[in-house]
Amino acid sequence: MYTIYLDSGEVIRNSDSKVVSPTQNPNDQDFLDYNTWVVSGNEPTFGEISPTKLIEQRAEMWKQIQAERDRRKAGGVQIGANWFHSDDTSRIQFIGLLMYGANMPNNIMWKTMSGSFIQMTPTLAQQIFGSIASKDTAIFTVAETHRAQMNASSTPCTYNFLTGTPAWPTIFGE
Repeated sequence: MYTIYLDSGEVIRNSDSKVVSPTQNPNDQDFLDYNTWVVSGNEPTFGEISPTKLIEQRAEMWKQIQAERDRRKAGGVQIGANWFHSDDTSRIQFIGLLMYGANMPNNIMWKTMSGSFIQMTPTLAQQIFGSIASKDTAIFTVAETHRAQMNASSTPCTYNFLTGTPAWPTIFGE
């Protein structure tokens, strides 16, 4: 009927998840009902992490997963032997190149993530843009899968989203 959570000391009524202790009012009826229930010989169950703490831990871990997702979105894409930037500014530039289409100037030299230069072509711009879209989808899928696995964990604060399955797509420098 009641659960005491060891991490917070909260006593929660199982039927409606109401916190009955600690309380600011020792005459609170829910608190008095709990005390009467215990004095009558009943024993609460014990839990390790309170529902409130679990929600907080899941929210914090989700922020960390989102940060990793966003870091990886900006971590570049590989076309052949070259890595190209995929940050927001670069994405806008690639859209501009795609708009040129076949009218793209022939003399555009594009700096890669390694610092070398390569001639930009309409085909290369399409490959980069397509690779970014594909990688975004893969990164989103990995982040959401880790979110689901973390939410299913009884100890979300110890969930390691950087290793395990599914693996994150590779970024420049890894």
